[in-house]
Amino acid sequence: MTFELLKEDGIECECISNAGLDETSTFICSVGSNNPKGRDFLSKWERYKNAGKELPFDGCGDLCALKGFSMNKLDGYDENEIIEVYKQRLVFSAKSKTFLFKFNISEEVGVVEHTPNDDHHSHHDLFKCDGFDVSGFKNPSVTKLEVEDDAD
Repeated sequence: MTFELLKEDGIECECISNAGLDETSTFICSVGSNNPKGRDFLSKWERYKNAGKELPFDGCGDLCALKGFSMNKLDGYDENEIIEVYKQRLVFSAKSKTFLFKFNISEEVGVVEHTPNDDHHSHHDLFKCDGFDVSGFKNPSVTKLEVEDDAD
């Protein structure tokens, strides 16, 4: 498993020094359809780069956070609480992805780092390996994210 693409911009940061392969845990993230594609797993850094834009950052910690793909670990956390975080994003942003993808990591995907944030302590970053392919996810399942309309 190689990670040369993490260094392609010429900035030397050890983004995966605290990351590891976790093939036993189940993770969740939002995706754009019931058939996830590679574009669903672009990091913020990749999205900006693909649009021809530069993203400001302050040191390696910031840069690595931008290069990791955000997801949440389900094992050891309240799944319903995590799903509520995704529902809140959907309520406040029409551009939010409306499907939830549950999966396990494999060597064909990359390594993960626990990066708790204000949204939830279960937050992790996925650092995709150079050969990343969606088919490398194990035990994949997709469900539609439903938000109840409280307006009467």
